[in-house]
This record gives sequence, C-alpha cells and structure tokens, in this order.
Amino acid sequence: MSDLSEEHEATLRLLLGRLNGEETLFLPKMRICRVADSFGGTFFVLLEEPRYVVIPGSYNVDAHVFGTNWELLSQVGFSAGWRMDISDVEVLDESPLGRSVMCFKTAPFINGRGVGREYYALCSGRLVLVRLEDAKGVAIENVYGAPNHTIGPVPVELDELADAITKDVDVGLLLEALVFMGGQHLTLDGLAGRDVLSETKDLIACVDELFADSAVRDRVAALAESDNVWVRDAARLAQSRRVYD
Repeated sequence: MSDLSEEHEATLRLLLGRLNGEETLFLPKMRICRVADSFGGTFFVLLEEPRYVVIPGSYNVDAHVFGTNWELLSQVGFSAGWRMDISDVEVLDESPLGRSVMCFKTAPFINGRGVGREYYALCSGRLVLVRLEDAKGVAIENVYGAPNHTIGPVPVELDELADAITKDVDVGLLLEALVFMGGQHLTLDGLAGRDVLSETKDLIACVDELFADSAVRDRVAALAESDNVWVRDAARLAQSRRVYD
C-alpha cells in the first residue's frame, strides 16, 4: 500500500472502514500520494480506483484527502475519462504551481478521447483539476456539456470563480477556474430539448456570467501572455466560449 509505516497503514485502513461504514474493507486497487497543499503543508491523498474498466463507461475515482494527523479533510468522486484507463499516477514535486501536483497518465480505450495526462493539485485541502494534456503534452480543454465526458471534479464554489481569476488568490484555484471557463459547455438554447445526460443550468449560467464579466475577460487576456506556461495555456483556451454540440 505504498511506503507507509505499518502504523500509518493500519490507521488508514481503519479510517477507510469508517468512511464506508464497514469494520473491514478490501479494496483491490488503491494508491496513496503525498501532495503539498496551497498553504505549504503535506497531505495524503488516497485514490480508490475500479479494478476493471467497463466499455462503454468511465474510469471513476474516489479521492480522500487526509491531514498529517489522519483527519479527513475532503473527499470527492469524479471521472478520469470516458472509455479511458489510468496507467500510472505520479507525484511531481516541481511544477508551474510552485508545489507538487498529481499527474494521472492515461490511455484511451476503443473510441476514447486522446488525453495523455491529467494534473491535479490540492487547494485548501480540496483536490482540483489544473490541466489536461494530449499525448504530445499540448494543453486541451475539458468537456462539461456531457457529464460522462467530464474529467476531474467540477468546481464547487461557482460564485468564487471570478475572484479566482481576477484576484491573486492561489495559482491552483486560478487554473481550476480557467480550465472550467475554457472547457466545452452547452448553451441554454442547446440544453433545451436534450433527452440525454447533460450539463446543468447552473454550470451553463456560470460560464455565461464569466464571459459577460469585462474584468474577467480583461484578466484572461492579460494571463494569456503569462510567463507561467500552464497559466498561459489555460488562459488562451479560456479566451473564447467553446460550445459543446
């Protein structure tokens, strides 16, 4: 179960049992990563992954974030990709965020999207998606119009995304907001009449508000010339509204 001490491993197994309401828990596929938070602390991220990938289907992950004293800080379930598999997870100690990030190395199955790497960071004890790349390392957009194609956790505090872009809060939160803004979204007109699983009205309204905000648009234009390559790439994707159809 990673390089944890026997004491930490036993503690973690106990916590996992409590999370699932069980005395004991057998999980055939788990990964544990040590990742730095935006405040400089080091935390443990436990990833629960499916043992098998069903096609068609998503590679669903449950992430549990623990503090240094094994207190549960947050937990979130998300898809790492539709018709995709994760071949490896690596913690990169150095990144354009100035701290460690988690890198999911992915491989598409039949008719899967060509996503090569997914990057996740911890911000205030919460796991956020900060970048997607294709197999050549080029930044690509996320897809929000169809939830089964959405990769990573969807931002929770939608009303704080504009501040994350216009104010110097944290580069991780900035990237989370830019990735969301630069993704493929439905329009409200496009949502009407759809009889399949679709993006929610709240998400569509949020991205519309971001593009309608002149301060956000001006800031994104400035960030598109940033010296930080991840910020620059994300801002350039967020300069125009990408419609999912």
